[in-house]
Amino acid sequence: MCDIKVSVCCITYNQEKYIEQAINSFLNQKTNFDFEIIIHDDASTDGTINILKKYQKKYPDKIILMLEKENQYSKCPNSVLDITFKKAKGVYIALCEGDDFWCDDNKLQRQIEYMDLNNNICLCSHNTRVINENGNDIDLMIPYEEGIVTIENFLSNNSSMHTSSMLFRKKDVLKLPNYYYEATVGDLPLKLHLLSKGNCYHFNNVMSCYRTNAINSWSVAQKNNDIVKQKNFEMEIQIYNSFNKETKYLYDNLIKNKILYRSFCYFKDKNDLNEIKKEKYEKYYKKLSLNEKIKLQLKNSKVIYKLYSKLKKVLHERKKL
Repeated sequence: MCDIKVSVCCITYNQEKYIEQAINSFLNQKTNFDFEIIIHDDASTDGTINILKKYQKKYPDKIILMLEKENQYSKCPNSVLDITFKKAKGVYIALCEGDDFWCDDNKLQRQIEYMDLNNNICLCSHNTRVINENGNDIDLMIPYEEGIVTIENFLSNNSSMHTSSMLFRKKDVLKLPNYYYEATVGDLPLKLHLLSKGNCYHFNNVMSCYRTNAINSWSVAQKNNDIVKQKNFEMEIQIYNSFNKETKYLYDNLIKNKILYRSFCYFKDKNDLNEIKKEKYEKYYKKLSLNEKIKLQLKNSKVIYKLYSKLKKVLHERKKL
């Protein structure tokens, strides 16, 4: 039996529209080592499971399925990834959710070659293309320049590597901290945990695609739900505070600044002009463009904002003519 170098861990739920593209992007990887594909389905009710079984039948030595009869996310959100980690046989784990996919066939080979030569690196990442639910390009996620990313860089930066770009050693996730299991979303506590153990190396290559607004995705779930947004914001702050305590306040100033910035972003998204103009947020408010400030002022006057929106729509339609 061949030794497994990498376990590709994929979690999915009701993603029949996207899952084949994800699986094919894993199978297309060109490597000089063996890897397995572990797909955890969290009790899908659409056609996802039938697609998974079709692929497993075709690639029985490559694809391992974990099919839940009851939804595990609803019981404990981050237990889903943990369950998959424990099943992994690889020295390394690579992540990609079922609605995302890899767009570079050499992704795993490139990351593993670097990780094998650098034991002090605990995480490897790369740039990610942002696409919409139909696969059209929207943006490019370039969180860092190519090179070493420290925990200090991570906490100081307003963006971070996407989950689909992450590769790390299994030994580093065998024992996860309590704040990981308390969170509703797993990528932030996982990144914090790994970066507290060592540095990350970030490649400038675009090697994965993140599908925003995908069916059943986290982004869609919270997009128009103020209660969910608030809960996620409160959970994020709790994660940073728990991490601060876990690391014995080693990064206290950085974490406090991070919490302040995230709070500013939350209230800005809520169009809470009175809150974000408070003295504690002054440095962030000053950095807003004039257009952003005008929009915030308009949105705080609902009548004026409705007129502004209608006028903008009319002008947009006229441009089409």
